[in-house]
Amino acid sequence: MQNESTEVNRLKSVAQTLERTIDKLNLKTIEVGGYINQDTLCRFLNYSRDRVRRLEKNGLLKSEVFLHRKFYKVVDVIKLIESNPKKQ
Repeated sequence: MQNESTEVNRLKSVAQTLERTIDKLNLKTIEVGGYINQDTLCRFLNYSRDRVRRLEKNGLLKSEVFLHRKFYKVVDVIKLIESNPKKQ
């Protein structure tokens, strides 16, 4: 039970760090209504566009297209990170 509580607290901390980092990245890029653009997501995760597309194809991320640019929900990115915790 205590391990679960510790893990939940750790994931909450990761989510808060993610939100702060995305906020900092968005000072230089586009963020609208809880969405981040593809370039910001790639830089944050240190993933190529191809890897992000694979996450989309696997249903782990959902995108919205506006004026030929892809945007991703910050909430989906947080869920992706929380669902794949790295064991230490």
